[in-house]
Amino acid sequence: MRSVALEGIARTRAGLGHADRTISALLRASRFLHSRERRLVARQIYTGVRHRRTWLTLLGIDPSSEQADLAVLLAGLVRLAGLPAKRALAELPGAGFERIERLEVSYASWSAAHSDNEAARLGVAASLPDWFAARLLGAFGPERACQLAAACNRQAGSVIRTNRLKTERETLRKALADAGHATRPCSLATDGLILERRANLLGSALFKQGHFELQDQGSQLLCELVAPPPRGKVIDFCAGAGGKTLGLAALLANRGRILALDVRPGALKELRKRCRRAGAGNVQAVEIEAEGALPKKVVDFGTADRVLVDAPCSGSGVLRRNPESRWLWKPADIADFAQRQGAILARAAPLVAARGRLIYATCSLFDEENSAVVEQFLASHPEFERVRAREILGGERARALGDGEVLRLLPDSHDCDGFFGAVLRRRRS
Repeated sequence: MRSVALEGIARTRAGLGHADRTISALLRASRFLHSRERRLVARQIYTGVRHRRTWLTLLGIDPSSEQADLAVLLAGLVRLAGLPAKRALAELPGAGFERIERLEVSYASWSAAHSDNEAARLGVAASLPDWFAARLLGAFGPERACQLAAACNRQAGSVIRTNRLKTERETLRKALADAGHATRPCSLATDGLILERRANLLGSALFKQGHFELQDQGSQLLCELVAPPPRGKVIDFCAGAGGKTLGLAALLANRGRILALDVRPGALKELRKRCRRAGAGNVQAVEIEAEGALPKKVVDFGTADRVLVDAPCSGSGVLRRNPESRWLWKPADIADFAQRQGAILARAAPLVAARGRLIYATCSLFDEENSAVVEQFLASHPEFERVRAREILGGERARALGDGEVLRLLPDSHDCDGFFGAVLRRRRS
């Protein structure tokens, strides 16, 4: 079991794949592990990725050394599984594992010695690169940045979206309870349920019959912000594997038409499979090129009442689910993403009908990828105007989910993935 976890830590550290995919591949190849051991391996890998910098710094171990991965694994076992520090010391001589059992004290001492470097102190406390910590501090201030960083290091809850095409939330909740899975309604998302205990539901009959999808509250709320009109026409311009496409199909009650576009044929193949399972019969999936003219099927679809651009971004809002991302980013990536996002938004704009809405969204925490992209788009597209979120969600709810103007979800205050959403409307021609 330990060797499997160590290999997973090494793979994610080396940038050989996202943690979730790495774990899935390792567990498929390690069928000798019992279910409890499999859960522990997954926790060890995720925890090691989340806290790597913190632990290595406080242990005084060079991150590039040959013993670094083993140190991360052993530190995780001390914290997660109660491995005695003396035993860890025996396995990795010279490392101060007794400090891991008193982590807060160790950090306080380290922090005091580095009081002149606020970004480094947050970086070590939350196991983030200094440049990323500095961005958080600049965007949110010291107190909020610390709260947000801590929330990003917590394990995300298991959230599902009730598929309205097949069932209702309370009916699904009872069916899950009968199967031994207690849930509670999401406080934010209308169709969401939160599992009280983590469980793999993908093999359940209810999932195979399309009664629900795994989908974070933030993603569900974005679909609610799109608010497709009855029997309306909707384009999901960056559909991916179709999580939001399916949510929109459910909101439309299988009426109207949805055109799901993406540049990745593999993602669209998965989308079609999910549509069949969910009973979403009003979705057409079309592959497009990254640049250039859109294919005839898109042109023939015509303009739409709603065009959703859930743009590729840094993913800084989903660190709870993709903790390895922090070590894959570079400082220049934020500006590169913002330029790409603006180009995608401009490309999608002609597909919006008169008085139709263009919804721009990311799962980024940073304004460079969010409000700044919207501002630049509006400056060069005077035919569009803002639509306040409160006009769609209602005043009280919109203020709870942002500032009343835009959707702005944050892991520390909303207990969901970080999301930004802004709604723009094409003026009458």
